[in-house]
Amino acid sequence: MSSPARSLGRPAPGNNTIAIDRPRSFAGSRSLAAVLAFATLLLLAASRIPLAFEDSYHHWLIAAELAQTGRLRDPLFGMEDTWLPGYHVAAAAILQVVGLWQIGALRAFSAACALATLALLFRIAGGGAKGVIAVLFVSLNPIFLLTATSVVAEPLLTLCLLGTTTALLQDRRRLAAVLALVACLVGTKAWLWLVLLAAGYPLLSLVARSRSRAAISWLLPALLLAAVLEVLISPAAHSVSRAAAEVGAAAARGNIAANPITRGTDFLGYFALAALPLVVLAPLGFLHELHDPGAGRRLALVHAPALMYVAAVTGLVFVGAYTGSHRYLYPALPALGLLAATAIHRSRWPAIAGALAGAVLVTVAFLPVLQSFGTLDEGLARAGVAASGVPGELMTDSPVAAYSSGKPPSQIRGSRDLPADPEAAVLFLRANGVGSLVLEDISYYRVNKTFPGLAGGSAIPPFLAIGTPADYSVAGGKTVAVYRVTGELRFIRSAAGTGKTENLASGAVLELDGRTLNGEGLGFGVPLLRYPDGDWFAGTRVVTDLGTPGESAWRTVYSMDRRGMADDTAFLPAPSRGAIEVTYRATGRDLDVSVRVLNIDPGYRELLLMNEQSAAFDDYADSTRTLVGASVGSWTPVRGDWARFRSGALGLEWSLPRLGDASGFHAARESRAPGIDFSGLEYSFGPGFSGADYTVKVGDAR
Repeated sequence: MSSPARSLGRPAPGNNTIAIDRPRSFAGSRSLAAVLAFATLLLLAASRIPLAFEDSYHHWLIAAELAQTGRLRDPLFGMEDTWLPGYHVAAAAILQVVGLWQIGALRAFSAACALATLALLFRIAGGGAKGVIAVLFVSLNPIFLLTATSVVAEPLLTLCLLGTTTALLQDRRRLAAVLALVACLVGTKAWLWLVLLAAGYPLLSLVARSRSRAAISWLLPALLLAAVLEVLISPAAHSVSRAAAEVGAAAARGNIAANPITRGTDFLGYFALAALPLVVLAPLGFLHELHDPGAGRRLALVHAPALMYVAAVTGLVFVGAYTGSHRYLYPALPALGLLAATAIHRSRWPAIAGALAGAVLVTVAFLPVLQSFGTLDEGLARAGVAASGVPGELMTDSPVAAYSSGKPPSQIRGSRDLPADPEAAVLFLRANGVGSLVLEDISYYRVNKTFPGLAGGSAIPPFLAIGTPADYSVAGGKTVAVYRVTGELRFIRSAAGTGKTENLASGAVLELDGRTLNGEGLGFGVPLLRYPDGDWFAGTRVVTDLGTPGESAWRTVYSMDRRGMADDTAFLPAPSRGAIEVTYRATGRDLDVSVRVLNIDPGYRELLLMNEQSAAFDDYADSTRTLVGASVGSWTPVRGDWARFRSGALGLEWSLPRLGDASGFHAARESRAPGIDFSGLEYSFGPGFSGADYTVKVGDAR
C-alpha cells in the first residue's frame, strides 16, 4: 500500500512530485479492465446511433481531401484557417490506410481516444472504488457518449489535455509540455483551457495551502505556439466570427434563443439535465477537496481549469460568440466525474448504486434526443444520393450531402466563391463543371444570396429540380432542395459527323456547353431519297444566314449527290438527283423546321426526313411505351401522336410530333463501334412530296 506521503495530492517532503496511485495489484488492473470493457460496450451501443449534426461529415471531408490530394483544405467553407490541423492530419492518416469513405474508422478513433481518457481518469482518481465510480459517471453521460462516437476533435483534444494534467501530477513536465503543444494543434479550446490554467493556478495553489507551487514554464511553448498561430492564420478570431454568423442564422430560424440571457440559460440548463448526477455531486466533491490539505494540485490542475472553462464557454454562448454545442462541455466531464466520485466514493454502496442508477436513467431519458439528432440529417443524406448520379461537380454547403453523394472531395465545392451576380454565377458554375446543387435554406450561405428562393424550391433556369423539397424534408430538419445544372444549349447549323457519315452534309445539331451532341447522326431536317437503284444522300449544301438580333435562323439547300453503297455504309459522289431547301429557326429551346422541294428527279419511291442525334439519347418513348438502349431497334414504328428521345447522362430530351401527311414515322437507334452512333426519328413520304413543317422541342430530361 502506498504511504500517505505518496498519495494523490500529498507531496513527499522535499519533493514537488505528486505521485498518482497506480492500480498495480491484480485487483486494481482487473477493475480498470472491467470498467473500460463496460465503457466500450456503451460506446459500441452509442455508435449505432446515426451521426448527429453535420460537423462530423465536415471533419471527414477535410481529412479526406488531405488524404486524397495532400492539401489541407476545406472544400466548403475554407475553414482550414479556423479548425486547427492536428485532428485532420491524424484522421487523414487513418483514411489513407482504411479508405476515404470509411467514416466509421474515424468514429472508432474518437472512441479509442475516449477510452484512453477514461483510463487516465482512473489513474488520476487513484484507482479503486473512486476510480471506478469516476469512470462510470463519465461513461454513462449522454454528452460523453454522443461526442465520443462522433467524428470531431474534442475526444483527441480532451485526451491531450488530461494527458497533460496526468503528466503534471507526476511532475513529468517535459511530457506535459509536449502534450500541451499537441493539444494546441488540435483545437482553440485547448488554448482557452491552458490560458485559464496559467491564470488560475497560482491563486488556487495559495488558497488550497499547497506546500509547493509548480512552475508553469512548461506551458510557455504551448502558449507561444498558440500566439504564433493566431498571428499567422487567426483561427480563434475566425472561429468567433463564423460562430457569430451561425448564431445569428440559428436565432433567425428559431433554433436557438436570440435573447442572450435565455441563450446562456438554455445552454446551462441542457448541461445540467444531461449531467444531473454530476451537477448535484460535484459541488460536494469540490468542498471536500477544498478542505483536503493535500488536494491543492488537483484543484489547480484538474478542477479549477474545468470549472473556469465551463464558465468561459457559457459566457461566449451568452454574448453570441458560440452557438452552444454540447461538445463545448466534453473537456470538463472528467473533472466533474472525479469531483462526483470524490463526494460519494466513501458512502455506502446503496447510495453509490443509487447515484449511478440516476446517471443511467438520465442517459436512457436522453436516448430519444440522441436518436433525433441523428435523424435530422436524413433529408440531406437523401439529397446527396439524388445528386450522386448527375455528372460533374457537386456544389453544396452541406457536408452530409457531400459525403452521401459518393463524389470524391475533388468534385465537391461550397458556394462561398460564387459571384453575387446571378448571370456571372451561372457562368461560374458551367466553367467549373458543376452539374448539381444541394441547397439548405440557411440565410448566410452565399448561394442563397445569389439565387434567393432557390433553396426553398423555386426553380429558375438553368436549374432543373430533382424531386421536390418535400422529398428531402424530415421533421425538425432544414428545408433542402436538389437541382441539376442544365448546360448552355443551342442549335448550330451543322457539325462534322463521325464514322461512316463524316462525308455527308448534316443539318441542325444540338450543342451543349460547346460540345456537339450529334455523334454519327446527321442532325435535324436532313433529306434522303430512295430510288429503285439505291439511296441518295446530301453530300453538299449551301447555307444562307437569315438571323436577326435575338433570333438564330438559316436556310440550307441540300444537293442529293451522294449514293449509298454496301447497305448505306459507304457513300460515293454521284450526279445530283435533286435539291431540297430546309429553313431552320431556333426559338429558345425549340427548332422550327420548314422543308421545301426545289427539284427532284422523278422515279423515287420514298423521301425520308431524318432527325438524328447521338446514341447517348438512349431512352425512347411514345404515347404507349418506353424502350431503352438496344430495345429501341433500328426501324421501330412510332405509336401515337408523338415520340421523344432522352439522355439521362446529358440531362436532355427532344421530341417530334406525328405529321398527318407522312406515310410513316419510325424510331431508330444504333450504337456499334466503330462508326455507328445515332438515335433518330424519321418521317417517310411517298412520291409527290412538296414540303413539310414541324417543330423539334428540346427540354430537360425528367
